[in-house]
Amino acid sequence: FAVIYRMGPPTDHRTLNLITWFMQLVSLVMIFVSSYHQTASTALIIVIVSWSAIPARLKSGVNTQIRKRFFKPKVKLLSEEEYNTQAHVETKRALEELKTFVRSPESKPWQTVSR
Repeated sequence: FAVIYRMGPPTDHRTLNLITWFMQLVSLVMIFVSSYHQTASTALIIVIVSWSAIPARLKSGVNTQIRKRFFKPKVKLLSEEEYNTQAHVETKRALEELKTFVRSPESKPWQTVSR
């Protein structure tokens, strides 16, 4: 850290890659050393390294498929009365917003009409 403080942050992408790989290696060694169950630690390290070897695009696609298949959103359909009530309320609200905008100084009616 003293070297980075003295010389400034590294800007070369190869240097950044080396730092990243070193930190990942240190973290894997810490996982291995931190447990009495070395077989479980080794298995966890293998899973982590295997997971990082899978392309992000593939992981994202699988994640999307799992979410679509198992966590479908609950769609609540409106009755006709609820639909009409909601349409009335939203239309009234939108008209009120339009009225307040037209009455505000931000509104320039002649520019709007001339378009």
